[in-house]
Amino acid sequence: MQCPRCHHTNSQNAMFCEACATPLARPNQGGPPAASYADLQREVDRLARALSEALDQQTATAEVLRVISSSPTDLQPVLDAVVRSAARFCGADDAELFRLDGDYLAVTAHYGPIPAPVGRLIPVAQGSVSGRAFAERRAIHVADLQAEAEEFPVTSRIARELGFRASLSVPLLREGTAVGTITLRRAEVDPFTDKQIKLLETFADQAVIAIENVRLFNELQARNGELTEALDQQTATSEILRVISQSPTDVQPVFEAIAESAVRLCGADYGNTIKLEQNVIHLVAQCGQTATWREQAAQVFPHSLTSEVIGGAAMLDSAVVHVEDIESDTRFPTSQTLARIMGYRAGLAVPMLRDSRPVGAIVVFRQERRRFTDSEIQLLKTFADQAVIAIENARNRKLAHRCAASVRSYREQRPAPPRRLRRCRVPCGRRRDPTRGLCLYQSDRGRGPQE
Repeated sequence: MQCPRCHHTNSQNAMFCEACATPLARPNQGGPPAASYADLQREVDRLARALSEALDQQTATAEVLRVISSSPTDLQPVLDAVVRSAARFCGADDAELFRLDGDYLAVTAHYGPIPAPVGRLIPVAQGSVSGRAFAERRAIHVADLQAEAEEFPVTSRIARELGFRASLSVPLLREGTAVGTITLRRAEVDPFTDKQIKLLETFADQAVIAIENVRLFNELQARNGELTEALDQQTATSEILRVISQSPTDVQPVFEAIAESAVRLCGADYGNTIKLEQNVIHLVAQCGQTATWREQAAQVFPHSLTSEVIGGAAMLDSAVVHVEDIESDTRFPTSQTLARIMGYRAGLAVPMLRDSRPVGAIVVFRQERRRFTDSEIQLLKTFADQAVIAIENARNRKLAHRCAASVRSYREQRPAPPRRLRRCRVPCGRRRDPTRGLCLYQSDRGRGPQE
């Protein structure tokens, strides 16, 4: 068979030219013509490009999944990787990812030269490409946005301002509900292919996986934190009850345990417990204070029951006093002076009430301006109730001891009961009164026949 290229005569069964390796045309015997070398080369190139694209897409997917696995609690690196890979492998000049923020879509990740500051808001409306993709929960593809001012007035105006033309937006769907969008942009009128649209949907699914992972992880962490907090509070409550049982007549260890637990479990920096006796405030326990603070406090306490100190205000009002910044609050001048020494700002005072009457208070402070939570306030109320129980136990025990001592003293000081003499009808061998012939023994111990 002669080669059409070099005219070399080859053997009859040769498939390629033995001289130049050009494919030899075989008789098709009524079938399709044999492919030329150029056709085969083009097919090889097409398959090579398809393989390269598939490998690149697999690499991009693996990269995003790697970032997801390495950032279980930080969503931003994952979203940054998604928009970067989407722009690269979908042949876009720019990519941005939006998440729902109230009634708007907010930019949370961006990649590319077209300006798109993080935090920029666009309305969830049909007039924007991303808004329509979010509302209709489907991909929206526009080849030339600048020519679609009537259909997409919002995004068309932005396209003219920033200089981009083609746009593709795909919604982020979680269980059929849109939670955001990912949008690609091109500077030229160059529509995206079906493969690129499908690939962007894959990136959108990965973004949703990352968002869900972080949400579930944070929820789990929050629940674990709540459980740990509840267990810590229960342990502290049990510890204080143990101290109360071990110190039935001494409340000082109880006050010290309450001050330490209040500071530790309420995230405070300093704390103290105060006791009210005859309208005078006594500082009975402290935790976290410096020697300078204690020296200054020794000049202030005992202090008359006034609202100049935050604990006194809580007792006078029989209510919780919560101050976010005691430095700027002039209602408590004495506490304000002590606060300047320690540098604390937020303060919380919870009164100890017995039959609606104050007997003391628990006071904690923070150096930062951060309010105490409702659970922390409730915990201090529990500690205050335990302190009242300890005070009552000690008072009742002391009262019982005084009563017991009075009974013993009375028994020791009372005269002995008088002797009663009885006449025996028969001789009993006991010593008798020589003058009256009566038996000398007390009636309660007497035995034998008597007259």
